[in-house]
Amino acid sequence: MGERVTALEEWVKGHEALCADRYNALRGDMRWIIRGLFGMLIGVAGWLAVQLHAASQQRLDQLEHPAAPVRVIQQPGAPTGP
Repeated sequence: MGERVTALEEWVKGHEALCADRYNALRGDMRWIIRGLFGMLIGVAGWLAVQLHAASQQRLDQLEHPAAPVRVIQQPGAPTGP
């Protein structure tokens, strides 16, 4: 009986060490994945900020320099409306 308990204790210690190694490896991998996701999130936020700034500048340019009005020339004999 004592041999079985000793063998079981050794197996448990080995299993705990194996699980700890796997956990540390997984934790390290997850750390890089999370950093990558945050990097992508920051990149997307920066890209959106640049798009918003460009759109607002374009809108300001349109307000400051409106397009020339279009002149419509009526052809003789053409109907003018309903």
